[in-house]
Amino acid sequence: MKKSIIFFLTMALGFASFAQLKQISSNAPQANVMRSQDYVVKNNKSSKPAPNQSKAIVWSNNFSNPSDWASNDVGNPGNSTWIIDTTSPKGQYSSGMGAIQSTTASNKFALYDSDRQGELHAGVVTQKVYLTYTGTINTTGHPYIRLKFQQYYRKYHSKTYVEISNNNGSTWTQTEINTGVAVNDATTNPNNIDLNISAIAGNQANVKLRFFYDGEWDYAWMIDDITIEDAPSNFVEWGRVWFFNGLSQIPHGHTLKTSVFADVRNEGTATQHNVALHAQEIVSSTSLAGTAIDSITFGTNDTVGVDDFFTFGNTNGVNGFTFYASSTENSKFIWGDTLVTKIGDTVFAKDNNILTSNNIWAGSGSAGMQAYELGSEYIMGKNCTANGVQFRVYSASANATVKVKLYKGMSTLIAESDYYQLQASDIPTALGANQPTVYVRFTTTPTLTKDTTYLAVVETYGGTDSVSFALGGDFPQPDATWFLREAGETLWTWYTNDVSNVPHIRLIVDGTPIGVQENVANNFILNPAFPNPASEDTKISYELKNAAKVSFKLTDLTGRVVMSMNKGIQEAGQHNFVLNVSKLAAGTYFYTLTAGEAQKTLKMIVR
Repeated sequence: MKKSIIFFLTMALGFASFAQLKQISSNAPQANVMRSQDYVVKNNKSSKPAPNQSKAIVWSNNFSNPSDWASNDVGNPGNSTWIIDTTSPKGQYSSGMGAIQSTTASNKFALYDSDRQGELHAGVVTQKVYLTYTGTINTTGHPYIRLKFQQYYRKYHSKTYVEISNNNGSTWTQTEINTGVAVNDATTNPNNIDLNISAIAGNQANVKLRFFYDGEWDYAWMIDDITIEDAPSNFVEWGRVWFFNGLSQIPHGHTLKTSVFADVRNEGTATQHNVALHAQEIVSSTSLAGTAIDSITFGTNDTVGVDDFFTFGNTNGVNGFTFYASSTENSKFIWGDTLVTKIGDTVFAKDNNILTSNNIWAGSGSAGMQAYELGSEYIMGKNCTANGVQFRVYSASANATVKVKLYKGMSTLIAESDYYQLQASDIPTALGANQPTVYVRFTTTPTLTKDTTYLAVVETYGGTDSVSFALGGDFPQPDATWFLREAGETLWTWYTNDVSNVPHIRLIVDGTPIGVQENVANNFILNPAFPNPASEDTKISYELKNAAKVSFKLTDLTGRVVMSMNKGIQEAGQHNFVLNVSKLAAGTYFYTLTAGEAQKTLKMIVR
C-alpha cells in the first residue's frame, strides 16, 4: 500500500500580481500528504429550498432491497464490489469513519470500502466500480426534477460521480460530486446531495441511475436514502462564498470592515426577482442588504454581496454574522453557516484554530527540502506595537530552527526574532483542534500604522531543519491567503485558496498571547536571553526607566521554580547578569523579572 504521495497544490490566482509579487507558475508548492487515521470533517455548505413548498416524490430507494442494485468493477472485474448492508468500513484507515448516519441506515445502505478492498486485493492498483439501479425510472409528467441522497465520503485521491441515462442505459451523463473535499478530509455525516437533473431526466420514461467510484485504494464512500423529487418553484442555491477581512481573531480596537460575497443559482422553476444578500451581525442583530439583482431565471447564476458592512474589533468577546438571500418571490434562502470572529487583546489570525492539513515546500531547483519563508498578511485597524508571531507546525525535524519576521508591505523588513529551536512539545501528535502553538518574540517592538498591510512570516532553513506548517480555516480568503518565498528569491509568490487552507501564522500586537501569564510593564524592558538556546552561561539584560526593587525567577514547564534571586533596589538604567544553566535539564524554561509591581516573562531553551 502506498503510504504517502507528493501532491501539487494548484491554486488559482484571484487577482493580478503586484509589486514585489510574482505570478504562480506550474511548479506550485508541494504538500507531503499522508493518509491519516485521524478523522477530520470538511463542512460542506448546503442550500435550503424555500419553506413550506410541497415537493412530490417521483421515485425513491433506501437500499432495503439489495437486489435492486448491481455492482460492477470495470477496472478489475470480480475483484471489488459495493456492499449493501449495515456494515461500517473495516479498512485500517477507513474504519475510523464509522457508518453513515443516514435517515434509514438501520435498513441497510450502500458502502464502497476502498481501503478494505485494497487490503483484500493488494495487487489491484485501480478501483473503477459502478453501483447501478437495475430498474427503470419513469419521470413522465415531471419536467423539473431533482436527485437527492445522503452520503458520507472521505477522500485520499479518489473521485466520485453520479451518472444518469435517459435512454435505458445506452448513453450516460456524468456529474462529479465531492469536488470541494480536500485530501484526508471528509464530508459531514450525513451530507445531503441535491442535484438538478431536469435537463437530463425531466419528463423521461426510461431513466437509469448509477454511482461511480474512481480511485486507487482510498478511504470509503457510503450512500443512502435516494429520491427523485419535483423541483420547488422558488429555490436559490448557494455556490461559492467568500470574505474580505474575514478574520477568525482580531485585537479589540482594530475596527476593520468585512465584506461578504456569494454566487447564487436559481434552481427553482420560477424566475426570482430583486435577489439580494442580507447580512446580520450576531451581537447587535444589525442587518443590511446589498444591491439587488433585477432577476435570475431558472438554471442561471449570479453574484450577490454586502460590501464594507461589518466593523469588528471594538470590544472583547465573540462576534460574527449570519446571512441569507431574498427575492420578491421568497423572503429568505438561508446559508447554513456563520462567520465567527473572536475579539481579544493581542492576536490577528485567519485560521480557525483547527489543524486540517499542511504545507511543505520542496523547492523548485533540486531534490530535498529547501529554505523558504511562509507568511500571512494583516491590515492594521489602528496604530499599535508588534511583539511577535504565533504559529503552528504540522511536523518538523528534531530541534529544527526557525525565525519569525515582520515585513511592511512585501519588501521592508521591520522586525525579526533570534533563532528559535523547535521542541517536541511544539509539534502536534494528531490532527484536530487546540494543537500546540509556538510564540516567538521579535527582538524589537516596531510601531505599526493604521490602514497599513504587514506580512507576518516564519522562516525555515531546509535540509535537516525542514518544517511543515499547519493549514486550516473555515472561510475562503481571496485576498492573498498566503505568501511564499524560496531562499535566494527577491519576489514573493502569493496564493489564493478557495478551500480555506490558510496557514496558522498569527501576528501578535500590544502584548503577549494567552498561555504565559505576563503583566506588560511600562517601566522596564526585558530583553531576550543571549545566547538562547544556551547550555552553560546566558546573559539576562534589562532596562529600568525608574528605580525599583528587582527580583528574578526561572520556572520549568510545570511552573516549578528552579532558580531565583533578589537583586535589591536598582537605579534607572541598563542592567545585566549572567545565568549559568549547565546543571539544568534540557528543555523549555520561562524567566520572569519583577521590577516593583510590574513583571515580564520570556521563554528560554536549555540544551
